[in-house]
Amino acid sequence: MCFEKLSSGRFVAAVCAVSLTVAVSSGRAATLSSVPMQGGMVMPMVSYHSSDGTMRMMMPETVPQLTPLLVSNPGDSFDPADPWFSALDPSAQGNAFSRRYGFKMDASTDLLPAGTQIWIRKLSGSAGLSAYRYQALITCGIWTPQ
Repeated sequence: MCFEKLSSGRFVAAVCAVSLTVAVSSGRAATLSSVPMQGGMVMPMVSYHSSDGTMRMMMPETVPQLTPLLVSNPGDSFDPADPWFSALDPSAQGNAFSRRYGFKMDASTDLLPAGTQIWIRKLSGSAGLSAYRYQALITCGIWTPQ
């Protein structure tokens, strides 16, 4: 399970990677400039109720499998200058990943009180499962373990 910071009305996706070493692909179809969206979406929904000050989380019943780039985009690779290269590129660790894990606020949630933020943290998880803050930018990218 992956967890990421939420603030009122804002969705921030978490990128999850699991240690899975795969064979190096011999041909390269494309050099990707960002981590692709892949796999099914897992978005637990969070809601806040101001009347009683409670927070609720609704979890999806199924969780899709993480997939390495070698399987989802055979032959493609990441740019070695990108911070996620060593973790996700098939020529490096080749970890399985998905950008479709994260959290979002329920549309019917009450507004959070001014100056309030919601923090969700990972308390436990499968061995080798990690969450990263990810953002692809023109000048540099963000790939920070959470």
